[in-house]
Amino acid sequence: MYILNSPRGFFDYKFDPTILLKDTYWNMGVLNHIFGNLMVTYDLKQDKPIEAPVFLSLGKQDYMVPFTIWDDQKEKIPTLSLNLFEKSGHYPFFEEEELFRSKVIDWLEKLKIKN
Repeated sequence: MYILNSPRGFFDYKFDPTILLKDTYWNMGVLNHIFGNLMVTYDLKQDKPIEAPVFLSLGKQDYMVPFTIWDDQKEKIPTLSLNLFEKSGHYPFFEEEELFRSKVIDWLEKLKIKN
């Protein structure tokens, strides 16, 4: 499924993610429970506000989970640090590794200063 959906998930639609899945074990029962039950019914509006610091990385070219779905959620998470990666799909940590790393480090440094 991941290989077939590569054009929807990666900035480079020709990317073959086979290497990323090598020696990977997928517990389908757990994945089906998370994506089939928990995430389908989860609604940020009905739960308590998230108070913990949240680092959210979104790829501008992600066609599986477009960044625009977060537009109406941003104000519900006061501690949200939203980072949009221009040349990434669903995997900014892989596709723009250096930029991703620097943004995470900057975010962690700011948290350290506040606390």
